[in-house]
Amino acid sequence: RFIVHAEVTPRTTIEPVSAATIEVSAADIRRGYVEPVARYRVRSNDPRGFLLQVRPQSLHAEAVEVAGVAEPLALDVDGVDVYHPWARGAQEVAVRVRVKLHDRVRPGRHALPVHVSVAAL
Repeated sequence: RFIVHAEVTPRTTIEPVSAATIEVSAADIRRGYVEPVARYRVRSNDPRGFLLQVRPQSLHAEAVEVAGVAEPLALDVDGVDVYHPWARGAQEVAVRVRVKLHDRVRPGRHALPVHVSVAAL
């Protein structure tokens, strides 16, 4: 007789589905902001779920909307963590960021001013 004990370490991964860039037009600059949507594929083996972590890389990111969250969340210097329940297989998560544009911004493609990551619980 013998006893087997196995422990599975919680693991969560994220990969971009769409480019994490902003396409800024002259009309966006006149309006003063742009709201790009970045999509990510998240896989987790943790039945408790995971945290989607959004951290600003620029002071121009003002708010973030995450699919499944009722209202936009203010994005301060610490960023936000949003809980997501576990789902079998991969789930796609959409993140919309409101980016305040200053008058020195020029039309064109720019990097998304937030960093998105995940953490197992």
